[in-house]
Amino acid sequence: SAAAVNIEPSRNTSANLSLEPLFVPMVTGLSTNVGRAGDTITLSGDNFGESDVPLHVYFNGTEALASDTTRNSSASITVKVPSGVTTGRVVVKADGVSSTSDAFFWVPGNLTVSSSKESWDPTSTSERLVMFGKTMQFTGTPSWVMKTGESPFSYGTAPSPAWDVSNPQAGTIDTTGLFTATRSYEVTEVSARLGSLQSATQSLTLVADAPVITGLSPTNAGPSSNVAGGAKSVVTINGSGFGNTDNSTLHVYVGTAEISPTGFTRLSDSQIRFTVPYNGVQTGQVKVVSYGVTSANKPLFQLIGDMTVSPSSFDPAITLSPGDTRQFTVSATDTDGNPIDSPNVTWSVTSTAVATISPTGLLTALDYGTCYPLVQSGAMARMGAGTRVDYTYNVGSGGGYGSNSVAGLGSDVYYAQSFTLTGSKTFKAVDAGIIPDGSTSLAMQICPDSGGLPNMSGALASFTSTYRSGLDPGHVFSFPSSVTLSAGTYHLVFKIPAGQSHYVYYFEGGGTGAALQSLDGGAIWTSITTLQPYHNPNSLFFRLAE
Repeated sequence: SAAAVNIEPSRNTSANLSLEPLFVPMVTGLSTNVGRAGDTITLSGDNFGESDVPLHVYFNGTEALASDTTRNSSASITVKVPSGVTTGRVVVKADGVSSTSDAFFWVPGNLTVSSSKESWDPTSTSERLVMFGKTMQFTGTPSWVMKTGESPFSYGTAPSPAWDVSNPQAGTIDTTGLFTATRSYEVTEVSARLGSLQSATQSLTLVADAPVITGLSPTNAGPSSNVAGGAKSVVTINGSGFGNTDNSTLHVYVGTAEISPTGFTRLSDSQIRFTVPYNGVQTGQVKVVSYGVTSANKPLFQLIGDMTVSPSSFDPAITLSPGDTRQFTVSATDTDGNPIDSPNVTWSVTSTAVATISPTGLLTALDYGTCYPLVQSGAMARMGAGTRVDYTYNVGSGGGYGSNSVAGLGSDVYYAQSFTLTGSKTFKAVDAGIIPDGSTSLAMQICPDSGGLPNMSGALASFTSTYRSGLDPGHVFSFPSSVTLSAGTYHLVFKIPAGQSHYVYYFEGGGTGAALQSLDGGAIWTSITTLQPYHNPNSLFFRLAE
């Protein structure tokens, strides 16, 4: 301050002088308002003096070491937080003049992280589960280092912790500790920090959203076989939110029965495939529990308890010609006795050479023989009516029949039977009246008529066929390929090689057909009575099959 003073020679003059510093330091900011002993912070302000001006920094009365204090400029000081520091204001003294910060410097003693556990979370540890796309609130709780008798509440609002996630792909966390999951099946660690103080981490696993079942395929089936390699019934559950490939967090139920973990496979987040057990399961609702969360929708699965095929194996056998079809049907009830609208079954036949059957039970006859249709669902199988595939015989007919054994002759023997067609027909087999003894092959020819005798040189078809046994009373030989004949008179010629014993089958009464003829030596046609043992039948037992 300034004052007016009269100074006279040789006299003492008193005056009161007040000296004020030319430069007063100011602390305007802290690089951080939270820290612990050993942390380095920067103070910003003004008038911190030049290098020759004494400088001191205090944290709530605790002075930082001079060796830990660096004056960067008159407006900046870098200082290491001293040991024994407590929460309070920061003071800078430059050239004996002090300045106190407006902000408090908070010293944390401890920091813990917590979060609420979801009601569906099955884990028993500190690990947390969060659904994809959902949030979880984390809370950081610090304690503060204070001077004895002081309370942090007297310093206003304490600093909030900063938040970190170890795996940014898993999700984000905001300044309030609210975590948002952004990707399924990821694992991350969540932690909080106050300055250099880092909290313990809390593990967080991201799982799919609540499981949803959109459908079953199939919706019904029979139980699986309990034999290794036996027929199985496999059901696919379609939906979403089934989780990752770790089955330990997934459970599948049919009604009250749980499918064994080895009995199902989680193919993806949207598909599960399970095998219907041999026993222990009844008709019931299917549900999926993923990470403790149960699917809200539970479609019904019907376990087949019984099946019936119509016509069944208890009905009379069915006779079909090649190319004919017959529809078989199946009805089923579940284990509760309720009808099943569309039983999930597989059709098959006991002989695919005789017939085929479609997935809907339409049987198509193919070739001579007998087979049975089978319907199966898992280990449950039922048999339909026996089906005999025969040919339609339309040339020659008769009531009873007999046979005559003929010993082998010295030369080839030809038997011929004439027949007349009034229209064009196609033939596929013959029910022959000539059977070689001890052999299953028979040479045959179909020849045009020439004055009542077969024209052997003009044969329309020649083949050797194999005898197909099994249909009483037939002795059926199928042709290698079908034969089509126009209207007219023809001869069916059977050749028996020299020395070959054979049987001649004939009508005993009521039969129709042309007279039996034989050709011995390939030159002269004679009556059957010329052959031993001189039996003269009404006609040869044979029928051509369309």
